[in-house]
Amino acid sequence: VKAYIGPAIGYRSFEVGKDVYQQIEQMSFDTSSYLTYLGNEKALVNHRGLNKQMLLDLGVPMSSITINKSDTFTPNEALFSYRRDHACGRHLSYILRKDA
Repeated sequence: VKAYIGPAIGYRSFEVGKDVYQQIEQMSFDTSSYLTYLGNEKALVNHRGLNKQMLLDLGVPMSSITINKSDTFTPNEALFSYRRDHACGRHLSYILRKDA
């Protein structure tokens, strides 16, 4: 198994409310290192880190995980961000099964 975590909103831009971070806190592993509490019932979330940890917990070795560090929130013409642009766009994800 090889896993690829694609472009996504960056940690410093991904601010969520209490309803979201409380759900993250209920995950099956210690999520404290993936949350930074801002004190106003908001938190920043490192969701790439959460996804990586979930893959590791499922037995996927780190050597099989690739993480694209592109931040969709940072102004650019290549990547859509509803949070940034307040307009709808499209991303594509896929899963490929390749028999050896």
